[in-house]
Amino acid sequence: MTLGVVVRADNGGLAFQTAALCRMLQPAKVLIIDSRAFNGAGLKQHPERFAAYDSMITNGFPTDAECHRFLDGLTHVLTCETPYNFELFSEAERRGIKTFLQHNHEFCDYLTGSEHPLPSRGPRRAACRRRLPPSRRPPLAASQLRLLPSLRLQLVGALQRRVHPV
Repeated sequence: MTLGVVVRADNGGLAFQTAALCRMLQPAKVLIIDSRAFNGAGLKQHPERFAAYDSMITNGFPTDAECHRFLDGLTHVLTCETPYNFELFSEAERRGIKTFLQHNHEFCDYLTGSEHPLPSRGPRRAACRRRLPPSRRPPLAASQLRLLPSLRLQLVGALQRRVHPV
């Protein structure tokens, strides 16, 4: 397996989330998103956090060409919250590269019923599937079908305890 991780290098939550994942997973390659283009020029960046990895830096959202170059030589890609350019998922699927999206609910384009390409793996796939029109729904694996009812029961129980504390 040759893993690539899309990371942020600022001081926000996504930056620390992706840096922690890199420390744990030791990816072969990282795509560093320089967020100053969309978060302000004064935002301090820390690409040195990823000095131990083969990396490339984008100025804001990656272009299609940058996504394609990042995917070269990878078999798996992990990103948190967003791919920053959905061409990353589309091109990965064309190349047979598995994509994983660790979802964060603060910024999830799939909750709007969008037509964006789906990651090949991850907890969002089942939830996104229910929000898509039937023609766009990806098939669920048998293991996911067994998990959904128990997960639904756990979520309902947690919500009931929150609304009606014991």
